[in-house]
Amino acid sequence: MAERMNNTIETASKQGNIVYAYDDPDKLNKVIYEEAKRRGLFNGSQEEFWDMQNALYREGNRVYDESMGDIQESGLTKREIYSFVQTIGIDLPSILKLLGKEEINRLRRLEKARFVFLGCAGDVSAAEFNKISKKLNSNSEEILTNLQHEELKTIDKSRGQLLVRGDVFNLPYKEDTADLICTDHLLVRLLKMGKVGDKDRPEIVKVSTTDENIQRVLGESYKILKPGGSLIMVEQLFGEAKEQYLKRKQAPTFEIMEINRGSLRKKMEDQVRKLAGAVGFSQVIFSDYYSYCFRADSASAKIEEDGTPDYGEVLVQRDDKIYLVARLVK
Repeated sequence: MAERMNNTIETASKQGNIVYAYDDPDKLNKVIYEEAKRRGLFNGSQEEFWDMQNALYREGNRVYDESMGDIQESGLTKREIYSFVQTIGIDLPSILKLLGKEEINRLRRLEKARFVFLGCAGDVSAAEFNKISKKLNSNSEEILTNLQHEELKTIDKSRGQLLVRGDVFNLPYKEDTADLICTDHLLVRLLKMGKVGDKDRPEIVKVSTTDENIQRVLGESYKILKPGGSLIMVEQLFGEAKEQYLKRKQAPTFEIMEINRGSLRKKMEDQVRKLAGAVGFSQVIFSDYYSYCFRADSASAKIEEDGTPDYGEVLVQRDDKIYLVARLVK
């Protein structure tokens, strides 16, 4: 069974201020700039603000590598103003939307919940997952899985998270052990173990998002979930949808924006719905993509006693076009 969720985050008093990614880009840009000025995150002109953001967007991974270490409680740098680099803390509104009050309260009541993060990409994501987990269950055990030894090495061990070097095609966990599994943009950087050379540094191979590979990943997640447990997926374009999008990559930016993004999202949803059913998931729930506009707000939502998320006055961006946001229930 597949369901689509409403385009609101709980009640109006708890949703923060929602802005829309593609309904009116110029209006979105102005709202974000004015909020950055109001909060003292940026003091330049609107033109300077977007010149900076466009530069960050073009630089991509290098900015991610260099800027993540700058996030400190003592203040922000320009690189943290706008969330072009998605991490699991930025995606918290989507996660809470998918879980809903009933599941949030179920997880809270567990004596000791076990939460697994597949593809945890370094210490920033690990720290954000820790915050999210403790909001859902203060006595949670967190397991972070990544195939790349270098990324696991960056994670601060003082939080008590269990670090596991594992292949998502062959997860090293017993069946029925996880209460919740999260992925965050995993399919766009899908890796598997290749041939084994040096035992400490076996070959790692990037693989494509074919039906066969996605089904294997979903099957491994299904295997280790407890009955009633959920796999939360937040993904950018992958598979055939991504191929269609990239065909227009050489076009000017405004032509790319005119692609029927809704049809690309539907293609991903249809693919996941079919494959999830094939491995045994009983329910598939889809949602629009909600994320914090400012990295300063990452993982900041509070959860009230009745399980309602409270976003306060932060700015939350909604995108109903090109993200796959799904909850798969065992």
